[in-house]
Amino acid sequence: MGSFVIHCIAMLMKQASYLMSNVDNFWRLQEIPLLQAEIAHLKADQQEHHRNDAPSFKLEEESNKELTAIQLELDQFESDLKGKVTGLPFPQNLTFVNFVDYMAIPSLVYEIEYPRTDRFRPIYFLWKVAGTFGTFFLIVSIVEHQITPVLEISHEITFVTSIMRLLLPFMICFLLVFFIIFEFICNAFAELTFFADREFYEDWWNSTTFDEYARRWNKPVHEFLLRHVYLESMTTHNMSRHKSSLLTFFISSVFHELVMMMTGKRLRPWLFLLQMFQIPLIYMAGMPFIKRNRTLGNALFWFGMFLGPPLLGALYSRDHYMNP
Repeated sequence: MGSFVIHCIAMLMKQASYLMSNVDNFWRLQEIPLLQAEIAHLKADQQEHHRNDAPSFKLEEESNKELTAIQLELDQFESDLKGKVTGLPFPQNLTFVNFVDYMAIPSLVYEIEYPRTDRFRPIYFLWKVAGTFGTFFLIVSIVEHQITPVLEISHEITFVTSIMRLLLPFMICFLLVFFIIFEFICNAFAELTFFADREFYEDWWNSTTFDEYARRWNKPVHEFLLRHVYLESMTTHNMSRHKSSLLTFFISSVFHELVMMMTGKRLRPWLFLLQMFQIPLIYMAGMPFIKRNRTLGNALFWFGMFLGPPLLGALYSRDHYMNP
């Protein structure tokens, strides 16, 4: 159930990006003639001043600055309306085939064009598929033998004991789930669709803060939130960087809790609260004595990573078994 909900949310995010990106592109397309007319008007005014009056150096400098700013905006709009690979112009990309292709590639952010590989490697693809199923059965085995027995008796043992028993198996499952999604599934779909950008994650294990971890461990979601929530809230709603960051964090936490609610069929905001609790931890990690010592920051990060998943497991399982 959880994987199905995640897949549905991912498809909704892809469609939202497709809609918002193309709406923005249509707006740019309408703005380009207006910018061109404004540039022509400014140049005509400059020529008129040169013919009739001795040009004022200050007025000419201001006019040149305005002209340069408008020209830069025009160049940016024209660049945004062309594909980054073959230069396919917008809106020639709006076809049914393009939409189906976008829905299949492992990216949550729509672009007019994506970098592509020149061949399909069947051995590589089959290796990723085999790795997906092999890792999945390994996760099932760990859950059945190491996690479920502890969860079933979590209401009979102390809260601390249940967390201690779940520390290692939960962390192993977390790493395996990360590996199965970003190393096997994403790369399998990338190979199947000739998608060349395979940077689905960075070295998140070297993170010293949780905001650094959020940027590195899930690049597709990070790029979606960066473009359509963080930057959109700053440009459209004139929000500050601080407020935009809080809004982005809040929306991310809501969607994570939505997955847990749909999976467990009940609303218990433990995951939401723990994710929001990362905000003061991020501020704490910004203290000078921690910021200067990356080893200490990384140790604190891994302490939180080891404690978080079993704490969530104990909270949700105790609630499930005590309030069936």
